[in-house]
Amino acid sequence: MIKFIHFSDTHLGLKMTNRSFGVDYAQERRRQIWNTLKAAIEYTVENNIDFIFIPGDVYEDEYFTIGDGERLRDIFCINKDVNILIAAGNHDYISKNSIYSQIKWPNNVYIFDDKKLDKIDFPDKNISIFGMSWDKIEKKEELILREEYFKTDLKYKVLLLHSGLDHDSGYLPINLESLKSFDLDYVALGHIHKRQKLADNIYYSGCLEPTHFKETGRKGFIEGVLDDDLYIKFIPFARREFSILDITINEDLTYNDIYNLFSEISGRDNNFYRINLKGFINNNVDKEMLFKDIKENFFYLEIIDQTVMDYDLEKLKKDYKGRLVEQFIEQMQEKSLTNPIVKDALYIGLEALLKE
Repeated sequence: MIKFIHFSDTHLGLKMTNRSFGVDYAQERRRQIWNTLKAAIEYTVENNIDFIFIPGDVYEDEYFTIGDGERLRDIFCINKDVNILIAAGNHDYISKNSIYSQIKWPNNVYIFDDKKLDKIDFPDKNISIFGMSWDKIEKKEELILREEYFKTDLKYKVLLLHSGLDHDSGYLPINLESLKSFDLDYVALGHIHKRQKLADNIYYSGCLEPTHFKETGRKGFIEGVLDDDLYIKFIPFARREFSILDITINEDLTYNDIYNLFSEISGRDNNFYRINLKGFINNNVDKEMLFKDIKENFFYLEIIDQTVMDYDLEKLKKDYKGRLVEQFIEQMQEKSLTNPIVKDALYIGLEALLKE
């Protein structure tokens, strides 16, 4: 029996300068990604894991220093009994100047060759592990694999690749149907940050920690057992999540009602939230003050205000008597404002007319 975990795309050292949150949050994210990686290695000690499969983008080559490489080496040394296999990707590709080439890695760390499909045998575990690293930042040509590439006398066969799969992806594309046809016990893929099951034995693990609002949902790693069959489970492991939610309000809700709607959201102390606030809001509500009060209860919150201010229709008709605004309100009232579509049209039209 072989126990393994599979994660990728940690992107250690990522600056996150183009994120919607500021420098302080970016620094906190970088620090926490390091800590989550360390915790994952500690997990392998506690759970007697035999192998760690990391198919690429361990770090950001542009920002990763020798000191960072030494820190990564020391983290990998936490469990010298676990075999760590890395197939470098487009962000941590191998070159003579890359950190992979400059650091002396411990004996339990194996980095796949960057020129061809490589094979590393572990006879004591009865497993052959195949993989190929990137040697440049772009690999648009399709990788052609054949069954004879996976010949071995050992029982288990695993493949690690950093690939966008699709031919149009431009990231070491591979034909998925061809990949499915090979006699492989497990295929660990990297590059796509969303966890995906492509076949019973082919998985993207997704990123270990999310870094922006395109990486919503729970993140972590895949834990597997190779025995007579393959057993797979997802382990949520990220310290924080990014979530995008919609909240719809109406003009009957008071300041406190809206405040309480946000208070019902779970995970406010830990996660990054982007809330799309929709609907109609009472014109007596001080939105600026309300949003400041709400944000105090969140670790991080963006409110995308898409609300329409509620109008006192009778007052508007009086103020604009004999003018287009009065005529427009009366025409829409005749259509019945109980119809939400009509009411939406009324408020959108009023907003435009009043701006004029």
